[in-house]
Amino acid sequence: RKVKRLVRHQRIVVSLRKAVKMAPSRGADWVRQAVQAAERTGSRSPAISEALQEARQCIQELEKDARRRAAQKRLLACGGASVAGEGAVAELEAALTEAWEAGVDEQD
Repeated sequence: RKVKRLVRHQRIVVSLRKAVKMAPSRGADWVRQAVQAAERTGSRSPAISEALQEARQCIQELEKDARRRAAQKRLLACGGASVAGEGAVAELEAALTEAWEAGVDEQD
């Protein structure tokens, strides 16, 4: 019985690590689904807890990168606008704020 439980735990850990490894091509939602499936097992195994932590961190990093890319794109779109009206200035200010909050710096 203990062996079966250990094998089940190991399968969960492997699936979580596989999700993290494939995250760049599959996306945050796919990793999130793997995390939710592992959480439904209700296991308190240290190995599963560690793998869950790694997967959650991966999701956060993917979402942060997506937010940065979106902010960069918006900022570039504002930079290309040649009309300097009141609406354009407000849009640029909003884009700059979004970029700053997302961690975009001059090197990006």
